[in-house]
Amino acid sequence: MWKYCLYLLALCPHILFGQPLTLDTTFVPTFDFMTPPTPPEGYVLLEDGQGRIYLGGRLGLNGTAKGIIRMYPDGTWDQSFKVSGQWGIDGVSDLLMIGDTLLVHDDFLFPLSTSGAYLGNLFPKDKVCSVYSPMELDDGRILIGGTGCKFDSIPVPYNRLRLMRLHRDGTLDSSFVHDVNHAVMSLMRYDDTRILVYGRYITLYDSIPVNQLFRIDTAGVLDTTFHSIFTSNGHPTYVQPDGKIMIGGGFRISGHPDPLSLVRLMPDGSLDPSFHNFAGADSSWGASGVVYPLDDGGYLVGGFFDSWQGYPRGNIVKIDSSGVIDPNYFNGTGADSTSKFYPVISDIIQGQSGDFYVTGLFNRYDGRIVDPVIRLRGFQSVSNDPLLPSISATLYPNPAQDRAILTVSELPLRSVCTLVIHDAVGRECHRQALSGTRAEIDLEGWESGVYLATLETEAGALWHGKLVVGR
Repeated sequence: MWKYCLYLLALCPHILFGQPLTLDTTFVPTFDFMTPPTPPEGYVLLEDGQGRIYLGGRLGLNGTAKGIIRMYPDGTWDQSFKVSGQWGIDGVSDLLMIGDTLLVHDDFLFPLSTSGAYLGNLFPKDKVCSVYSPMELDDGRILIGGTGCKFDSIPVPYNRLRLMRLHRDGTLDSSFVHDVNHAVMSLMRYDDTRILVYGRYITLYDSIPVNQLFRIDTAGVLDTTFHSIFTSNGHPTYVQPDGKIMIGGGFRISGHPDPLSLVRLMPDGSLDPSFHNFAGADSSWGASGVVYPLDDGGYLVGGFFDSWQGYPRGNIVKIDSSGVIDPNYFNGTGADSTSKFYPVISDIIQGQSGDFYVTGLFNRYDGRIVDPVIRLRGFQSVSNDPLLPSISATLYPNPAQDRAILTVSELPLRSVCTLVIHDAVGRECHRQALSGTRAEIDLEGWESGVYLATLETEAGALWHGKLVVGR
C-alpha cells in the first residue's frame, strides 16, 4: 500500500503540497471590490517586510473609490491601515517604502504613515506637475521623473523639471538640475552608482542626444558607455546582478522591423546574444510589462499576450535563463476578464512564504472568478511539522536529461541534510548528503519517468519535489 501511495505522490506531489505556480484557492481577499461594468484594476504590489501586502490601483472598495489597501498574507483585509487626509487617492501606480513612510504615487506623490495617516503631499495640486517612478537613493534622497514641474527658484530654461531629486522631507534639491526634453516615465536602479532613465519621446539630455533609454550616475552625469537601440517604447523591467538588463513592453529596435515583447541587453545597451530576444509574445500586439527573477535563473513574465513562443498562455509565462519558455507551467487559460477591458498582468511579487502575488486587470483566472489580486503557489513544498525548519528548493532543468541541479535556500543548522530520490514504485535511486546549497545529480543510466525527491534530516522531511527524466 505504501508503494502505491508513493507512486501517487511521485506522479502528483501537488496532492499534498500544491503544484508550483498554480492558483492557491486558500487565498481569499475579504474586501469588496467593484463589480462589472466597472471592474477593479490592480497596478502595483509591495510587501512591507512583515508579511503584509500593499495593493495599489483603482480598486473601488465597498463602493468607494480607493486606490490602496493593505492585507495579510492570506488575503484578510488589514483595516488598521486607513488612508485619511486632504486628497483622495485613486489609481495608485507606484509604491515606495522609505523607513516608516509609504510614498504613494497617484499622478502626484502622497506620503502616508504605516497606519495610512496623510503626511502632506510633496507637490500641491495647484501645480501643473505629474510625476512618475519615485526611487530612493542610498543617501535617503528621492529621485523622481515627471512631465515638467515648475519651480520659481530654478532659472529658465530649467524651471520646468522632468527629472528631480528631493530631500527626505520632500523639498526640492536645487543642486540637482538637468534638462530633459520630454517626460521621464520610469527610473530603475542599475547599480550602487548608476540609474536607468526611460521616456518614450526623450531625445536630449542636457543637450546631448539620447534615445528613449539612457543611464546616469547619482549626480545626474550621463553615462556615455551606454547606447540605446530602441526605436519605440521599450522600458527596463529588471536589472540582473551581472548588469544585464531585461526590457519589456511592445517595442521595436534598430535593424529589426518586427515588434518585440522582451529582450535582454548587455551592460553597454547592445542585445545579449545568449538570450532568445526575437521569440516572445507571438502576436504583434503582445507586450510584457513585468519580469520577476526566480531562484533557478529563469523569470516569471506578465503582461498582455495570449501565446508565447507557440504555446497558448494567458498573460503570464515562465521562461528559463536564456528566454526559452518552460512548458510545464501555466497551461490553463491564465488571467482573463469578463469585462470590456483587455486582461493584463501588471505586477508580480514574492511573499515571505515563497508564494507569488499577482495583480492586474482581470477578474478570472484559469476559468475561476477571482479578485484582481491572486496568489500562486511557490516552488517550496515544506513539512507541516512546526518543529522542523522551513526551506525552499528548486530542481532544474525539469524535465532533465543528463543531469539535474538542486538549489536550496539554506541548510538547517547542526543537522545533516540529505537528498533522497525514489522512482515511481518506491525504489531508492539516489542518496546524497548536501555540503552546500547547490548539488548536481548525474542522471546517466536513469530510465525516463517521474521521480520523487526529498530533502530530509534525522528529524524528518523538509521538502518534497518532483523530478521528470525524459530522453
